[in-house]
Amino acid sequence: MELLTGHNFKIATLPSIVLLKLIAFDDRPEHRTKDARDIAHIIDHFFDLQADLIYRNHVDLFEDENDRRSLQDIAAIVIGREIKQICTGNNSLLERMQKILKAHIQMAETSPFIRNMVEETKKDVGQCVLWLDNIRYSLTQ
Repeated sequence: MELLTGHNFKIATLPSIVLLKLIAFDDRPEHRTKDARDIAHIIDHFFDLQADLIYRNHVDLFEDENDRRSLQDIAAIVIGREIKQICTGNNSLLERMQKILKAHIQMAETSPFIRNMVEETKKDVGQCVLWLDNIRYSLTQ
């Protein structure tokens, strides 16, 4: 980010924040209950906040007229793709992300992470699981 004064700053992208919050929760779930809520909020509002990025770099997600994804599902896919780019060259980080997501997807309603997402968004468990699965799937493509 460049300010009008000419100063440059590096800032964390929303996908990088999701990555960091997933790792933080995995490391200390008993102390990081807000991370799942923050991630749910990011997914829920990502499309509105990052529409330019999505239309510029992920237009393929709109090509199939029969595929009726919600804006949040598209957001989760894009977040996963962006996390994959962040992890380029770091296979252990990519594998850790996949492992974290897979564990919560498998636990579904018994996952404290997913329960916090549900509480924050008032979405059902299936929707929150789908969001995490869209992120996980995008990491493997």
